[in-house]
Amino acid sequence: NAPDATFNPATDPYLGNHYGPSDHPEGKRACKVLLQEALGLRANPDAPLFFWPSRLDPVQKGPQLLAEILYQVTTDYQHLGLQVAIIANGGYQD
Repeated sequence: NAPDATFNPATDPYLGNHYGPSDHPEGKRACKVLLQEALGLRANPDAPLFFWPSRLDPVQKGPQLLAEILYQVTTDYQHLGLQVAIIANGGYQD
């Protein structure tokens, strides 16, 4: 999916904190903390955050890729306080 050219963090109604070019780093950090709090993670703007917003549909390539990389990602970044958020939907598989 291509980035949405109309996205504007200064006016986006879904962001809890708006920011623009003059306060871009601080604004993104504030949004990250709000996301961490909403997901029940420890609020830490310095922690790396692995965010996976995708369907867990076995027909798609996403779940297989996630299964292949997640162990290595958590191993490589655990010492930095890595946080993992998987936000997904999909049919139940037994």
